[in-house]
Amino acid sequence: MMDADRFTPPLPPPGLVFPQTPQLYATVIMSTMVAAFVVYALLQWYKSRSPLAPLLLLGGALSYLNEPIVDVLGLCWHPRPGQWVALQTFGPAPLWGLGIYTVFYGGMTYLMLQQAQRGITRRQFWIGVLAFFIVDIACELPLIGMGLYHYYGEPPFNFFGLPAYWLFINTLGPLMTVALLLRARAYFGGWRMLLIALLPMTTDAAGSIASGWPIFSALNTPEATMALKVIAALSTVGIGWVIMDALSKLICSDGAYAQQQRSIQKG
Repeated sequence: MMDADRFTPPLPPPGLVFPQTPQLYATVIMSTMVAAFVVYALLQWYKSRSPLAPLLLLGGALSYLNEPIVDVLGLCWHPRPGQWVALQTFGPAPLWGLGIYTVFYGGMTYLMLQQAQRGITRRQFWIGVLAFFIVDIACELPLIGMGLYHYYGEPPFNFFGLPAYWLFINTLGPLMTVALLLRARAYFGGWRMLLIALLPMTTDAAGSIASGWPIFSALNTPEATMALKVIAALSTVGIGWVIMDALSKLICSDGAYAQQQRSIQKG
């Protein structure tokens, strides 16, 4: 039995300083990507007469409020000295990360929603999931390699500094947002459209906890063995996969929801 009085969370790597040149590069690149998506979103607004795209971009930016929380739960450490801080709650979150959240949870979510509205098969859905994975890897591996942040606490399935289970944790939020906007769009009419700006933050938090709780719990258990962490990581991946499969039935044109609606219309 563990002694509650002696509980100590895993300690982040000591003595790290935020590298200034990579920080500048990351901030400029992410700012450029955000600017491109802002222009695209405004054009979509003009074309469709709907502010959906700008609202989702704003929602992606607001979802960055989740970053310090999942950093604590998932043992992700941004060096403190020299960091350009965007916000600080449970811990500081760097400025360049705001661009990633805006693009990943806002811009990419909008792109997938557009495809889903045209109708996608389950095969196309999983290709979309793979695209989210690839973008995640393409963003994280260079940033980790440049020393902008570190996953600590001896996480399992750690490939070049990126624990693989994060791909599932990170991707659930956008998929949940797409499913909600696709199947409950009528709710977000009139003044309720403004609530779309809160969707990415809500679904990101929901997806992160729903799938991440096994590995978060194991990483923050002082006496956890690597075997326990492996089991927890596999559980997180399994939960993430099951949730994704359920969402595919809502999103896809050949999914269970669409088939049920066609049956109702025929009846």
